[in-house]
Amino acid sequence: PTFTLDDFNIEQVDERTFVFKFTHGDKCHSFEFAFPVVLDRGVWREQKAYSQGDSVTWAGSYWIAQRATETGEKPDTADAPWRLAVKRGQNGKDFQP
Repeated sequence: PTFTLDDFNIEQVDERTFVFKFTHGDKCHSFEFAFPVVLDRGVWREQKAYSQGDSVTWAGSYWIAQRATETGEKPDTADAPWRLAVKRGQNGKDFQP
């Protein structure tokens, strides 16, 4: 069958994943697509698992998950799935005019 725009639908699965569906009668073709974007998840939490592309702050630095993580996989540890994106700076001296 020939599909038209009337047979096309997009469903959002989560913040970065969508399902594209073409349905005509009893025929259905679909595929899932995850946009490779970095999403800010705030401060790292030990009890939370993260997806590839999630970013967190921890110990003053900014980290991006290179793969899905298990709970408790802390940034800045051996074999952690995190990549350092922005390193914590040094404390500045108090400004005195």
